[in-house]
Amino acid sequence: MRWIPFIILVYVTLVLQSWLGLTIGFGGISPDLLAVVAVAVALWAPSGTVAMLAGWTLGFALDLTVTGATQTITFVGPMSLAYMLGARLIFNMREVVFNERVIVRALLTGAFCLVTHFIWIFAQCLMTVSWSDFPRLLGQVVGVAIYTAIIAPIGCWMLWPTRGFLFEVPVQSSRRPRRTMR
Repeated sequence: MRWIPFIILVYVTLVLQSWLGLTIGFGGISPDLLAVVAVAVALWAPSGTVAMLAGWTLGFALDLTVTGATQTITFVGPMSLAYMLGARLIFNMREVVFNERVIVRALLTGAFCLVTHFIWIFAQCLMTVSWSDFPRLLGQVVGVAIYTAIIAPIGCWMLWPTRGFLFEVPVQSSRRPRRTMR
């Protein structure tokens, strides 16, 4: 993986996420564009280690920009670890799903968002002992996951041309070609 273009992509995605202002509803639900990038990179990564490092980098960038959804001090680290584990999970699942299909990418992105953000709010509530907001935050997690899954096809379409810049060797399917009978 080429890390300099990846860091530039992370920065551009963070700027877009904060600049576009796609927030809806009273709970302040906005899509997680970094989750779209994380799922795409995990599906294209040449190894699980690269997927985990990219996930950790994306989670760390998100950790540094989170403004405290729990209305208390947020801790750096839970989102990094959640993104790292989520990227590894997506990397492991890529052989059993048809990852070229738009609906599958949307579902994977929604599931990734649901798991990682749930881990984040659980860790935040655990560290600050403020469980009274947990049901409201859980509703926000579901909203963010659904909203991110809805916009994931557009993000995947926009990320498709970046494959050549991010990876040295074009990613090919590890499935063996069928043998034909002669």
